[in-house]
Amino acid sequence: MTSPDIDIVGVILDFLNTNWNIENCPKPIIKRVEEVKRINVKSSAGYILLYESSGLHISRGDVQWDSRDWAGSVSADIRTVNGVDHVNQIYTELDRLLLTLRRDVTGTGWHKLEGTDRMNLTNKAVGLWRYVVEIKLVARKKLIGD
Repeated sequence: MTSPDIDIVGVILDFLNTNWNIENCPKPIIKRVEEVKRINVKSSAGYILLYESSGLHISRGDVQWDSRDWAGSVSADIRTVNGVDHVNQIYTELDRLLLTLRRDVTGTGWHKLEGTDRMNLTNKAVGLWRYVVEIKLVARKKLIGD
């Protein structure tokens, strides 16, 4: 099996831009990291920079070994200078969206999307609050009865 030509960063980018609820949190600037040369971290909205941290690869499917999964990871780098409350607001809305997708992935072409890890990379000395969230995408490919 060869890796499908899927833009996994684009999947997350489109989903976040389409479904962000501004009543929960003002929408940050959401971009691919390669589209941004320099960012103005003093922007009141904050940023979510997306990049592929693990390309699509084959992994073992369910325990009966009758399927294989296409899996890949995207990192969401949340940055703001507006304090810990603002970075937590952005993270909470991102987490809410990922939980929504984890429950209902119909129409996305994916069987599972979930936030798997969060790293706190805050630098209080320069006043930059930053979390990096790993988002895992999984698509199942049945080997038996295709």
